[in-house]
Amino acid sequence: MSALVIPEPFFTHTIALRWRDMDSYQHVNNSEYLTLCEEARIAWFRSLQGPWRSETAEPVIARIELDYKKPLVHPANVIVSLSLDRLGNSSLSLHHTLSTDSDTTIYAVGKSVLVWTNPQTGRSTPVPEFVRRSVQPGFYTA
Repeated sequence: MSALVIPEPFFTHTIALRWRDMDSYQHVNNSEYLTLCEEARIAWFRSLQGPWRSETAEPVIARIELDYKKPLVHPANVIVSLSLDRLGNSSLSLHHTLSTDSDTTIYAVGKSVLVWTNPQTGRSTPVPEFVRRSVQPGFYTA
């Protein structure tokens, strides 16, 4: 089996775990991993140079998958990195990598497919140009 190769992240977001994220097994509940990915995507959307939602275009999740590698435990600052997998006309696929600021361990890897749609018609619409530019590595340099 070949190793997973994930492209250079175009965006990272750090999230402090909360005690309530833990389950009875004393690690972060599996559903919280998806919430961490969602929070990172929303932080990315809010950083964009244009409106990520409008009357004529907004992203919706068409698919999401996640591979759990190692349990996360509280306390920790989780770093969710977003990398581009594929950019289409009306959709993009993102890799999600979850690590922490205390070591180099990868705790989970995932992939989501976002489709830009017109909320009035429900039909797909092209990914906005400012979104296309933002998924390029190096776009968010200080």
